Amino acid sequence: MSRRPGAQIVFCALNILIPLLSGLLIYLFFRKDAYILVLIGNRIQLPELPESACPGWLTALFRNSVSDMLWAYALTFAVRSAVGYSRKKGNVIFVICVGFEILTEAAQNTGLVHGTFDVLDMILEAFSICIALLIMKKFEEAYDEKNNANPFSVPCSDRF
Repeated sequence: MSRRPGAQIVFCALNILIPLLSGLLIYLFFRKDAYILVLIGNRIQLPELPESACPGWLTALFRNSVSDMLWAYALTFAVRSAVGYSRKKGNVIFVICVGFEILTEAAQNTGLVHGTFDVLDMILEAFSICIALLIMKKFEEAYDEKNNANPFSVPCSDRF
């Protein structure tokens, strides 16, 4: 495999866009009280998906936390795209993303942002950030072995 900066840009873009769109779909189909529906004026009438297929706790987790987990994952790749990636920067990315998630939950707790403060969300979002960083690390290691180069050493924006 040759060194192709475009491949890394696509990798980053897909790891941002797919989780964002998936989280949006979860909100649209599972959360009739979602702020996004208020913003568009409830003009879209989507069917309610049945809850009986899963245990109650799993449905609640999916409905209330999975979108946030996906968005935290996407945020991690977006921050990585802005600052680049190295093992040292991995710690910085983690602090930035977890800090942002804590501020978001705190803003929900104070009523500054629409939503409900939830400690479980904070834990699951931190877990998602760790998963994203692990994927970056594994991708970097695999790329280094094949190409003797680090595709994540510079921000995606510097490759244009």
